[in-house]
Amino acid sequence: MDLSRIHIIEVLGIDIPLNESVSIPRDLQERILHEQLLYESFLTSLKDYAKDKISKPFDTIKDWKDAAVALYKVLSDPIDLGNFTNSFWKSFKRTTLPPFYDFLKKIKLDALIPTIKELIDSITSLSGWKKFLASTAIGSIIYYVIKKLEKLPLDEISTFITKYISDSALKDVLGELTDFKSYLGWLQPIIKGVEMFYGVLKPTIDKFKDVFKHRGESGFKLDKEVKDTINESFHLKERWQKLAGIV
Repeated sequence: MDLSRIHIIEVLGIDIPLNESVSIPRDLQERILHEQLLYESFLTSLKDYAKDKISKPFDTIKDWKDAAVALYKVLSDPIDLGNFTNSFWKSFKRTTLPPFYDFLKKIKLDALIPTIKELIDSITSLSGWKKFLASTAIGSIIYYVIKKLEKLPLDEISTFITKYISDSALKDVLGELTDFKSYLGWLQPIIKGVEMFYGVLKPTIDKFKDVFKHRGESGFKLDKEVKDTINESFHLKERWQKLAGIV
């Protein structure tokens, strides 16, 4: 299995020296192999789940298979993975977290905010494919709270948040990344379907739709942020190729 150092760092989320003259210890090699096999297994299960829709564009979400297509397209390309994850996480912290904190203050549960901020810090410190899946899972749960739980008694809301928006929940979801069905089996009962999951992803998917479909083509219009992302992608791809010995 020939893995570039940049793949190990950016996709698997394992910090190793970029200098090829620096040897990788045996225990770290075994960890890399384990993480790569886990990643490949999840990606295969995701592709199998979405295979009858994989050629269709990102349109209105209908079910988990459509969501699986979105996940597969991001996870299967290292450039898309890094760009999409960073864009999603920045957007989530800017547009979803503030209304969530306002909601907690409104219902007088703002004492929970410090714990939630610790969770956000934990997700921010992750990298690679695990950060993408963890951030979208926890993000969809927070989105669900905002959209669906306002009318519940305060103690029920507090119990739900404490159980599912915490470091223990983060460990739980990371433990389900053996295959897509396990991930889905953990998340779906919490958010009651696909609507909340796709709802929190959709703004970023919409922004990157043309990037996924037309990267490298001309004649389509993109806003400045997405154009900058494409330029960064080309530079990153060139760097990947050099490090992998392709060019």
